[in-house]
Amino acid sequence: MSKNLNLLLQGPSTFSPSKISSLRSVFNSTNDCSIEELASYEYYSVDLNQDFFDQAKLFKLLNCRESKNLPNFFIGPRSGTISPWASKTSEIITNVGIQGVNRIEKYVGYFFDNHISVANLNLLSLFDRMTQEVFISPIDIPSIGSSPKRKPLIQIDITKGAKDSLIAANQDLGLALSRDEINYLDNFYSSTSRNPTDAELMMFAQANSEHCRHKIFNAAWIINSISQEESLFDLIKKTSKGDKSDLISAYKDNAAVISGAEVMTLNRNLKNYYSFSSEKN
Repeated sequence: MSKNLNLLLQGPSTFSPSKISSLRSVFNSTNDCSIEELASYEYYSVDLNQDFFDQAKLFKLLNCRESKNLPNFFIGPRSGTISPWASKTSEIITNVGIQGVNRIEKYVGYFFDNHISVANLNLLSLFDRMTQEVFISPIDIPSIGSSPKRKPLIQIDITKGAKDSLIAANQDLGLALSRDEINYLDNFYSSTSRNPTDAELMMFAQANSEHCRHKIFNAAWIINSISQEESLFDLIKKTSKGDKSDLISAYKDNAAVISGAEVMTLNRNLKNYYSFSSEKN
């Protein structure tokens, strides 16, 4: 090969039959249709250079083959992002001695037995809008061999109704903002008389998320008209109090450490001699 080549390879089925059945049920309910057959397979977009030659080894590692049948649509990482799967798989490919693979990314291809246009279907039950997007055909899948161009900032026009514009942006960008957060942003940007950008809204959504702020777990709560002295997070932390002899550290740096059992471990010394020793984890 004199230049880079991009392959689309088909892997095994993505989900178990029971999971597919559950997805089909939700999908039919969401779209008010009656799709009887829904199937999904993994697809790998692989960017190769002229050093690649070990096709059989790569195919065996990925448990894949060259794609013959194309799905109705693909679900994959948002354009311009690299999934954790791709990072780890690239490392494994290098470690097993396969050369010439520049990049690899995984997508999920969906097949269904209905002639309804994909454009007319609600696909939200099949992917996470925060990290994934829909690609109708392989042509729509971004080339992983080229660096994506930086996208310009998008101004969210709030001059014709701030709240409606923020609700639409919340839906389009997949921000998962709550009603209170949208009201807060409405008041803030209306008072400053300027439009927010998509980057500002994305950063706010992440910094103010439940994952970062623990708003729900740290909130005051009431049971039978009686205000509780401890928050939900306080009650969770309470489980680490008292005589916990095996607990070394908890609720520090988002981690906990406990002492383990004493086990026999196999060790090798510098002279390549092996021996067992007792070790407490």
